[in-house]
Amino acid sequence: MPYMAKKSDVEALFTEAGYTIDLIDISIDPFTGRNPSYCFIELQNEELANQAMLELANKDLLGRPVKLKPCVQKRENWKKDQPVTFDRWAKQTPEGVYLEQPFEGNGAPDTNPMPLLDPVIESRRLYVGGLPKPQNQYASDTAIRELFGGFKIEAISKVISPPESVQLKPGNHFYAFVDLPSSEEADAAIKALNGKLAFGGRLRVHNSRSVPRKVGERVEWQEEVRLKEETGLRD
Repeated sequence: MPYMAKKSDVEALFTEAGYTIDLIDISIDPFTGRNPSYCFIELQNEELANQAMLELANKDLLGRPVKLKPCVQKRENWKKDQPVTFDRWAKQTPEGVYLEQPFEGNGAPDTNPMPLLDPVIESRRLYVGGLPKPQNQYASDTAIRELFGGFKIEAISKVISPPESVQLKPGNHFYAFVDLPSSEEADAAIKALNGKLAFGGRLRVHNSRSVPRKVGERVEWQEEVRLKEETGLRD
């Protein structure tokens, strides 16, 4: 799927073809407003699912042909007692309400990206710098949760790579963002963690001052479509 696709886009694809959806399991990254490029759909029975896979294959979804195939469980050997870190993907039900709600208030943002920016506006999103190169997302989440022991974490971004020129410098230069429930919690975490020795260096922890560019991707795309439609009408 296009990364900007939301629950309503997927629902429209199926309903316009005459299908009634039992469940849409779609996740949205609260740091970028993007989906992971796929979602899961449940229909009433196997016959309808097979029919939908045939009829909707390569149908246009926000300018991209979609692929459909049966869902196959891959984690059969997953240990039930294995600890699970925070899932940064917020899931949406068919009604558009988050199952894992990273935001307060009005529920899932669809075309409006502003709720995604609330943690920045409310001074509760922290920049955490001085992290080592990540082994994997699980290890990174675990390490960050341990650093923030005693604080309630609402969301953890993936660990982000600095420019290659910066990576060549001594020390750890990878970084991530962490959302806390309030600005008071964020201030307390900054006092406790900024300058703390960890991973062979000192952490840099402060309020995030940047707005992710990808959050506005959907709005920018809609504006491009609108301008193209207006140009076509004038022609």
